[in-house]
Amino acid sequence: MSALPSVDRFFGGFTVATCLSFILYGIVAVQVYEFILTCTKDPRLVKWVSVIVCVLETLQTSFLLHVLYHYLIRHFGDFEAAQQIVWTVPAAIATERAVVLVVQTYLLLRIWVLSNRSRVLVSFLTLLLAARIAVSIEFLYNYSHVHSWREAFNDHITYAMAVTTLVLGVVTDLALTMAFTYYLLRDRTGFHTTDSVLQSLVRFSVNTGGITFANSMVMLFTYVFVEDSLLSPGFISISSKLYANSFFAILNAGHKLRDRAALLSSYHTPGVQMRNLREMGRTTLRMGTPIDVGILQVQESDANQSQTVVIDGDELPFKISEKYDSSPERPNFGFSVEP
Repeated sequence: MSALPSVDRFFGGFTVATCLSFILYGIVAVQVYEFILTCTKDPRLVKWVSVIVCVLETLQTSFLLHVLYHYLIRHFGDFEAAQQIVWTVPAAIATERAVVLVVQTYLLLRIWVLSNRSRVLVSFLTLLLAARIAVSIEFLYNYSHVHSWREAFNDHITYAMAVTTLVLGVVTDLALTMAFTYYLLRDRTGFHTTDSVLQSLVRFSVNTGGITFANSMVMLFTYVFVEDSLLSPGFISISSKLYANSFFAILNAGHKLRDRAALLSSYHTPGVQMRNLREMGRTTLRMGTPIDVGILQVQESDANQSQTVVIDGDELPFKISEKYDSSPERPNFGFSVEP
């Protein structure tokens, strides 16, 4: 780092990135509000993890506010004082690492379930995440013994630790996103409505994972190639908010998937009540395998409709309530209907 870089070059990028992270915190708040409205059926563990992520994000935002106040208000115009690292800078980085640990551990558990407990894949991803966290802890330990930005940029051990943890972050983000997306696509059911929600969940995963991956690349690039600037720490503040948004976006998308799946077992579905089909003794429904349903008799009245279907030779009468959706455009749920 040169002796006296300009103030706009040194703090400009950091200030803009930090203000952008405040905007992202507002988006996190909206995601949290939506989650609170729909989380009644979620496991207690998921609720506690959500609380932890929300608290960590609020703490980091408070630390970042203190950083801006310290450098831009209290020591405004005192560039020598601004060269010293205030304690809330490593505190903000530590909370960002904690958010990464919580969110990626949750994704790892989801992959563990989706992959039918694939030990090889999950062990590899766990090793990547553990290495990232271990190097981050070592980086923060060295960072706590550095008192100025000049020392932080010129200390070879701190520099090597920072580059290593950023590289591991890029690799871990890419690996988790690819694995999560692959198993979501693999578990398509063959029912149009469920698959459409799964595709939405895949889009959420790809978009949020791609954004966090791109941000990790930018952090690595700016730390290595942009000298005399705090732009890279600014992107670290953005990173935490991106992980939190990714976490709550996946949870909220999962709620929509659960609600849409519940509709499949209600009388709003055309032709067949899914709950009754699952309770049949002889008929076996496999994910992605369509079955033939032959409609033998239809009786309609103003109040209700009754039909009789034949599945594997069994006649199954059932009724469709007046809530039945008789719109002309009926989605295909994997059933081949023969008039």
